[in-house]
Amino acid sequence: MKRILVAVVSAAFTLLPVAASADIQNLTIDSQVEFIDGNTVRVTGTITCDAGDNFRVGIPTGGLTTNLGTTSRRAGPVNGNCTGSAQTWRLLVQRAAGPAFQPGTTGEVTATAQTGTPGDTGPNDTEQATQAVTID
Repeated sequence: MKRILVAVVSAAFTLLPVAASADIQNLTIDSQVEFIDGNTVRVTGTITCDAGDNFRVGIPTGGLTTNLGTTSRRAGPVNGNCTGSAQTWRLLVQRAAGPAFQPGTTGEVTATAQTGTPGDTGPNDTEQATQAVTID
């Protein structure tokens, strides 16, 4: 009886579909934002995801806000191929409303990332990160 039960359980597991990978292990935003001019800053960070998959990172409208009341336009996405190790991403972010960007200003940035397996029709994983930042 035990042998039949083991055979049935083993057969049941082999019939289950295997989910695609494309997991995001880590999404970071650097705490220092690079001042370009009063309308533009550069936000950087890293993404770590399963080797062989694709990634995209973007900042939504209003995803960067400052203590002066400045908000941002949507930025990105930047697209890339996952290596399994941390990879740097960079986005130029434009001011949407409020006072011009200024060095020394503090604020907050939110970024969203998605990964997918080549050939799949949609994202397999989505992550969001938020970081307190200073414009330098």
